[in-house]
Amino acid sequence: MIVQMFSADLQQVMKQKIRGNFSDSPGKRPKKIPRLLQQKIGEATSLYTFGKFDEAIPLFEEVLKEMPELAEVTHTMSLIYEEKGDLTKAFTFAFLSAIETRTDTEKWK
Repeated sequence: MIVQMFSADLQQVMKQKIRGNFSDSPGKRPKKIPRLLQQKIGEATSLYTFGKFDEAIPLFEEVLKEMPELAEVTHTMSLIYEEKGDLTKAFTFAFLSAIETRTDTEKWK
């Protein structure tokens, strides 16, 4: 299953993102993620990792309402919808993630 293969990498990326260790845009300082949103991201990521997609989606949506610029959250949403077989939504979220990271050529591919 794709989720299990990438869950450790995703968790590491999300931890780095939450701690603000890197920014999506070079030269730009990462925006501080409020603790409540950090908790929602952690809970949603855990649910995603265990394949509980329908429970993870609303949490990720809440996060994106507050901070739509979080490319890793939109990327994770694209992975969820790909696993669920909804390729239209998967593409939409992948595209949003690529827009937020602009210089990440892998996301554009």
